[in-house]
Amino acid sequence: MKLYEIHAILKPNLDATSVNNIVADWAETLAKNGFGVSSPQIKPNEYLTYPIKHFKEGHFVNIEISGPEEASLPVELENKIKNNESALRYLIFAKSAAMLKKNKPFPVFDQNRSHRPERRSATPTEPALTPRPAPLPQAPVDIEVGDRKLEELLK
Repeated sequence: MKLYEIHAILKPNLDATSVNNIVADWAETLAKNGFGVSSPQIKPNEYLTYPIKHFKEGHFVNIEISGPEEASLPVELENKIKNNESALRYLIFAKSAAMLKKNKPFPVFDQNRSHRPERRSATPTEPALTPRPAPLPQAPVDIEVGDRKLEELLK
């Protein structure tokens, strides 16, 4: 048996009966093609993370679908969702067997054991940094001599 999920966001200006009619239409299309639909979950007027088509809220719809192994999800359903002006976004995905397995619980850490390695303290055996030697004094430069050399090079 193949399992699918449909997640859709519908416009917030729809009333509850309009949302139910849209979901019922999708379920009817699936039933014609031999798919079973579990009870759809609808969350009315949820805030969106970011605006979609200038809407900041939307009706979230989640439908779980089961169908025969050899059947594929009807293209007619995707066209209905895509062409529906009330659908802001939608996502249809197949659930795999690995996804349905129970998730492993998070590991429980021993509260007495530190998970961070201890910092090494500075030991007196390490050599101390030696200061930089002072720069050597340079002889004063005669500007006139430098100008003459420059003129010779440029000739």
